[in-house]
Amino acid sequence: MKKIKSNKLVKILFISVFSFQLHAEEFYIPDPTTDLFRKEALEAFFDGSIIDFFEKEEKKDARLKVLSHTSPEDKNVCHTYSSIKILNDDLIRDIRDNVLSCGQKMQVIISQHFVEVNEPEDGDLVAYYNHEKIPQDPLTHTGIYRGNGLVESKWGSIKAIFLHPKFYSLWVWGNEIRYYRQKKLI
Repeated sequence: MKKIKSNKLVKILFISVFSFQLHAEEFYIPDPTTDLFRKEALEAFFDGSIIDFFEKEEKKDARLKVLSHTSPEDKNVCHTYSSIKILNDDLIRDIRDNVLSCGQKMQVIISQHFVEVNEPEDGDLVAYYNHEKIPQDPLTHTGIYRGNGLVESKWGSIKAIFLHPKFYSLWVWGNEIRYYRQKKLI
């Protein structure tokens, strides 16, 4: 076994620790229009009228769309939808750990199948984090980047797929976004 000189080892450790802490996150900058959307969307989400809300809002903002309705049997949530759409596999289902939350399982999938990128491209994974409100399980939502700042995503168990500007989301998902590209595409 080859012995590594101590200054080389320190450099390797420094690079490893330093690169582990680097993130290309993007943070929400509050503005009244987006704040109002986030507040009203959350209310509509919880009262079950989110699809009607989106259909009403898309008349005012062409960036908002109900892309499709899913079947009544659809039980997928955002993480499952994103993993199936990007990786062509429901890897969430394959993780048989009952202790991990869906967000924690998605974080495992991200670490195994994706690499973080600074500039998203169409088809990249978009991950929303809320470290402030949910520090023990901050990955709250995922979607698929569709260019021009737009995200395709499924909101919980709602029976629809939405297209929306990246921060036109539920405020509880947090104010931080990271982008990931599938490893085999890099």
